[in-house]
Amino acid sequence: AAETGAAPAAPGKRKPAEAARLVAAVIAELDEDGDGWVTVSGLGDRLRNAYPDFDQRTYGHAKLSDLLRATGRFDVQTGAAGGAMRIRDKA
Repeated sequence: AAETGAAPAAPGKRKPAEAARLVAAVIAELDEDGDGWVTVSGLGDRLRNAYPDFDQRTYGHAKLSDLLRATGRFDVQTGAAGGAMRIRDKA
């Protein structure tokens, strides 16, 4: 029988919003100076170390920065002249 309604998610794909809670917790751990901003590279390193099974491709994005933007929960700031990309939780 044909199914109606929304198509099921592709196998192995999860919604970006599912990553938001995990990312927010890691940002809170890394925010040493209390301004809320952390580097995306530092965030990625901590995610991979703390959660070895974390892979942004599971959420449909080749780049961590694209996943972060897709959640809608985070401010992502690109550094000027090759500076580090930074992120903070809007919440």
